[in-house]
Amino acid sequence: MAKITRQIGIRAPAERVFSIVTNPENWPRFVSGLIEVRDMSPGMPAAGGTFTWEYNFMGRRITGRGEVTEYEKNRKCALALTGDFSMKETYEFIERPEGTELNVELDYEPPAEKKWQEISGTGGEVLDRVNDLEAGMILEKIRILSEEKALKA
Repeated sequence: MAKITRQIGIRAPAERVFSIVTNPENWPRFVSGLIEVRDMSPGMPAAGGTFTWEYNFMGRRITGRGEVTEYEKNRKCALALTGDFSMKETYEFIERPEGTELNVELDYEPPAEKKWQEISGTGGEVLDRVNDLEAGMILEKIRILSEEKALKA
């Protein structure tokens, strides 16, 4: 299993950052390849909530199911994603005097090498590099959206 850990400081209260990050309607705004989130269970994004996701990864469409595994308002949210890629995403929100520290941890299981080559047309080492790049872009987009005063959370 591979792991990526990142953090970013955001000049906005944890309540605002949390509401942006945990709203499924916002996910395509900050996850570049996310095409859509659908089939959400009632009450999403509460713990136990489920959804279907569709993602464009390097020109290939992949689909899977997701579940909210942890949900502690304004403090923590974790998602388990299944499909061609199994991944756990954990977001931790820490209130600081200057705003919010957002910590993200991505744990993922790369598909078997043959399956990965079918999906991406590349070797397995590319997955780690692309995921690391995407994690940084996701955090930067969350920061921009959270600091934007005109955005409805």
